[in-house]
Amino acid sequence: MSRARDLFDRIIAGGTVTIDQLMQDFQSESLWLDFKQVGTQPASAKLADDDRKNLAKAISGFGNSDGGIIVWGVKCKNDPKLGDVPTALVPFENPPRFVSWLENAVSSCTIPAHQFVEHRPILENPGAPQGFAVTLIPASIVAPLQCVQPGGTFQYYIRAGSNFIPAPHAVLAGMFGRRPLPAVQLAFAAPTFSVAGEAPKLQLVASAYLSIRNIGPTIVQRPYINIWTEAPGPQSRITLGGFNDSWQNYQLPTVTHLLALDTLRIAPDAGTSMCTIEVSLEPPFQQPYKFRCTYGAEGTPLSEVSVSVTPQELEAFDERMIDIARNRGRIPPRDEAIATLFGRP
Repeated sequence: MSRARDLFDRIIAGGTVTIDQLMQDFQSESLWLDFKQVGTQPASAKLADDDRKNLAKAISGFGNSDGGIIVWGVKCKNDPKLGDVPTALVPFENPPRFVSWLENAVSSCTIPAHQFVEHRPILENPGAPQGFAVTLIPASIVAPLQCVQPGGTFQYYIRAGSNFIPAPHAVLAGMFGRRPLPAVQLAFAAPTFSVAGEAPKLQLVASAYLSIRNIGPTIVQRPYINIWTEAPGPQSRITLGGFNDSWQNYQLPTVTHLLALDTLRIAPDAGTSMCTIEVSLEPPFQQPYKFRCTYGAEGTPLSEVSVSVTPQELEAFDERMIDIARNRGRIPPRDEAIATLFGRP
């Protein structure tokens, strides 16, 4: 997991408490962290020019470097001893609306557009009109990214210390004058959800094809995945099966290792299934449900997805999914179920 993703997830999980802690700890701006005060006003009908400029420069600079995040709604100043440090929290009106404007602006901020920028609103408390926002900008797999600013100005940026600086041609040639790197993404294809058994012993059964997809510009070779699972109770099961013949598999009670044969190749924008995974949940839930996997391919960095759900959280989730499927006659929300059981592949 990258430094930027780790910090992004911490802020989403901790909300304003984590943002306030960053300020109290004098967490200075760094290679992976940038603070910005929002210029868009409550009465505005679009994203303010300064906010768009800051977003475009950050997408280019972080995307051409090691990735990073922007925390919107924090005043920052340069301290001779500490560097660029946050000095005050400046929450702004309607963070969800601000995030929607950020999302709409991303595609026009750089050439080529960065496909994997993420934004989240952070409210001061549930239902509050004010709050903050956080933007994750991973290192780009199609770098270099050229920043596009109003007025038709174009510039390449990189992150250096706590600043975005224009990248000279010699630096760009040294960084990106090479063969494009492969990139893969984990996916759960054709997910299904059903309720089995008879009351009061009802089971929520979720199944999907575990797949890996080539999201980069070059052919992927020798992909792999390692999967660790822990069932939450004696009546629950997590089962992997239907292994693809193009993969070697090594199974132990709680871990499975899959490695593609040398003959397997994945073309850009294509994918292949590795196996099926089925999760059968039935109370009692006596311990956390856990799902963790690491995956990658030859020449890619190691990626990770990890989920741990407490017995109390799992019981509430299980009851609500069964209620939707059995009593309301609807299919449980697949995105929520996938996120709960398998994280954010």
